[in-house]
Amino acid sequence: MSTILRKIDANLWVADNYFVKLGIKGSIRMTLVRLNDGRLFVHSPTSIDDELFAEIKALGEVAYIVAPNLMHHLFFSACAKRFPEAQCWAPLGLAEKLKGNVPSHIELADETPVVSGEEIEQITLEGHDIRETVFFHRHSKTLITADMIYHYQGDQYPSETLFFRLVAKFGELSLPFYHTFATRNKPMLLSNIDSVRAWPFERIIMSHGAIYEGQDARAEFAETWHKLLR
Repeated sequence: MSTILRKIDANLWVADNYFVKLGIKGSIRMTLVRLNDGRLFVHSPTSIDDELFAEIKALGEVAYIVAPNLMHHLFFSACAKRFPEAQCWAPLGLAEKLKGNVPSHIELADETPVVSGEEIEQITLEGHDIRETVFFHRHSKTLITADMIYHYQGDQYPSETLFFRLVAKFGELSLPFYHTFATRNKPMLLSNIDSVRAWPFERIIMSHGAIYEGQDARAEFAETWHKLLR
């Protein structure tokens, strides 16, 4: 039995993979949500081989593919080709960054949510350079993010582990110091962070590091940001 997809909750799965950048091998995680109509919402796609493709197809039809910020796009085009009927979503500025080499997509905006708020809510964290949109899966009480929090526990690749020991607090929810330089409007960003905190999530799925579980997840997420930017 394949274990490529890992079930986290009812209608919620992740697939862990890796990428290589500047010679550093890093972990990356894709999240899949099966919606009430049986179709799939795919967040931050990783590389998808034939085996993973078959597993995803067995779950349902891929309806939405989301590149959540200006950094998580390495496998966006390849995923769109795998699922050509899916609707693609990406942040403002990604087409400019990639000089048009990006799938046809709809720009992420809170005014036009990807999915009905009864299932998945979203907030774009304005004031930060990577323009990430984070998502809240209501049924599983899960915050889904790519780069707006990290949780490294020592089971990552050696070069990745060394890097994050240097730039963040290892072993707990944390943010690398360089997020301070990417913050262009601190009051706006922290206001958005506090809006995220209002969601009743008890789990955080991030793209890098261990999934975090606990009733303190909301407070830990918000306080990590407030401490970094104070």
